Amino acid sequence: MCLLPVATATAESESATSSNKAKKVIPENSDSGADAGPPELLQNSTIFVEEEEEAKSKSKIDADANALLLLAEEELLADEIAKETIEAGRGHRDERGVRDQWESDEHLTSESISKFDTRKGRPISNDVKRLLKQYRLECNDCDHNEAVQKVNNYVRETKRLTKLEKERKEKYDRWSYRIFTSIIIIGLSLAYIYQKEILTTLLGNDYETRIRRMVTSGGNGGGGSDLSGFTETQRTEIMRLRRQHASDAATKRQQQEASTAVQPPTWLDNEKKEIWTSKQEKQFQKACREYSGVPKKERYKLIAEKVDDKSRIECLTHHRMIELLEKQQQQQQQ
Repeated sequence: MCLLPVATATAESESATSSNKAKKVIPENSDSGADAGPPELLQNSTIFVEEEEEAKSKSKIDADANALLLLAEEELLADEIAKETIEAGRGHRDERGVRDQWESDEHLTSESISKFDTRKGRPISNDVKRLLKQYRLECNDCDHNEAVQKVNNYVRETKRLTKLEKERKEKYDRWSYRIFTSIIIIGLSLAYIYQKEILTTLLGNDYETRIRRMVTSGGNGGGGSDLSGFTETQRTEIMRLRRQHASDAATKRQQQEASTAVQPPTWLDNEKKEIWTSKQEKQFQKACREYSGVPKKERYKLIAEKVDDKSRIECLTHHRMIELLEKQQQQQQQ
């Protein structure tokens, strides 16, 4: 009977260490001397408490594991949902490189702007009306935003046209300056090269005409011999030109007389009139090649023997004519 409290205390201590909520089978206020029942009942009660505690701990572990699994499944499900959402939003981005909604310009049209513009229907302000009147623009049935857009478009277009006109004018002025400068340079160069002729033309066409008349007249009566209007230097120059003119006229006259006179024909003219057949030419060329190393005194005699109906003199003059014509042709080519 003395061992009962010890067994009860041991069971209570074990159950307390395993769980703070262990149930007490034997009451604490039981007297040590009272009848506590048989030992088998106490031992069975202790085993029952331990099994109950193990079942509770096992169920708690299972509940925690189920909670962790449920949490992991929820996370996986959230990841899958996010992935599907992203893929649905991407559309064919992997193929095209842009989103489906980015390809649409429906939101950029004037209808969409006016549709989603909360300020539509706002009356045109006085400043915008003044600008419309100043720029002579008409904007019927327009609200404030449309009028502002129209004014801005007009200003931008005006600036663009002004810029283009300015660039065109600058380009035209630049090319005009280059062309004008080139013309001036070319004109000055020609004036420097032909300055004597230009000065003569500018300073006195009448003076040149008078001198030419004096020179060509030769002082043979009339007003041609009157040199009173010229200085001494000019008179001397006129007399020199007269003598030169007379000398040139005499030389020209002599050349004309010589050209009109009948000149006797030369040996070359006579040889050109000589008739040579193709057969004779072939015989002559062949004989010249055959006797090219023979001295001239004997060469043409041998050549004449090879050519039909031609003498030594005829072969000689014919050969001289060929050499002279070839020489003249070479000089002309040079």
